[in-house]
Amino acid sequence: MTTEQLYRECSRVIGNASDTPALDARIIIQDALGLDDSAFMLKGPHEVPSIDAERILGMVHSRRDGTPVAYITGHRGFFMDDFLVNESTLIPRADTEVLVEHAISKSKPITLYKADNIAHTPVNRPLFSILDLCCGTGCIGISLAKTLALELEKHNAGGFIELTLSDISEGAATVCRQNASNILGACNPCKRSKVCWKVVTGDLFSTVGDSLFDIIVTNPPYIRSDVIPTLDEQVRNEPLLALDGGDDGLDAICRIVEDAPKHLVTGGWMLMEIGFDQGDAVKRLFASAGFVDVCVEKDLGGRDRVVIGRI
Repeated sequence: MTTEQLYRECSRVIGNASDTPALDARIIIQDALGLDDSAFMLKGPHEVPSIDAERILGMVHSRRDGTPVAYITGHRGFFMDDFLVNESTLIPRADTEVLVEHAISKSKPITLYKADNIAHTPVNRPLFSILDLCCGTGCIGISLAKTLALELEKHNAGGFIELTLSDISEGAATVCRQNASNILGACNPCKRSKVCWKVVTGDLFSTVGDSLFDIIVTNPPYIRSDVIPTLDEQVRNEPLLALDGGDDGLDAICRIVEDAPKHLVTGGWMLMEIGFDQGDAVKRLFASAGFVDVCVEKDLGGRDRVVIGRI
């Protein structure tokens, strides 16, 4: 079987199980054979070893049965990097990059201002602290911390970024540690890295004691329980713990918003991903908890996606 024939067969097998069967087939084949776009085109008339073809067809049957492509390949691109994923984590999505972009805009001026103030001080100390709550793969916090670290390097600034990644799932925490290590590198001792990170497990703020942060970023479970059974099959294959937000979708959101002010420095920000129909409700929760400058930002599709507020 040639690569082109395998591609057609994989697309056929996936069929109506996906809105994009051809794209899914191509991603799986390229990932399994280690081909970029150009190599995939050039390999079209070439024979695929039978052992590889059988392996790929097995992966494609998993896709037909509802397994998301990212769980099959084991990774997904997000922002500047490729993140490991498995069945313990949500799959990073492009709409969540909007949260990262707004977090960078809030964080960068503060970080560089603090860096300027210690420019002539030999002590290497934390300049900016981040908490990624319900971190999953860690894609939000890691992307934010890496961007700020690159800014520090660009300005030849001292100091480092402190990043805490927290999730209730031990499985997610394991994946997050791998991603932090792969993308941010070693962080011990802190003086050798622009990001000093740690991953902790437990229920929301119980993992951080009395710690204070300059910014909290979070993508909590926010889907109403009664909506879960109606979701696309591949979404239902993602961890329920990271999806189910209770009867009104606001269970975790309410708890986070209530406790967050106790864990933010004066002037600190929180950015939270929400469901498309939750903007007004969550904005009111932020205001009731004492946040100011509260706003709702939209995702790539023009839907409410991120609520932002400052203490």
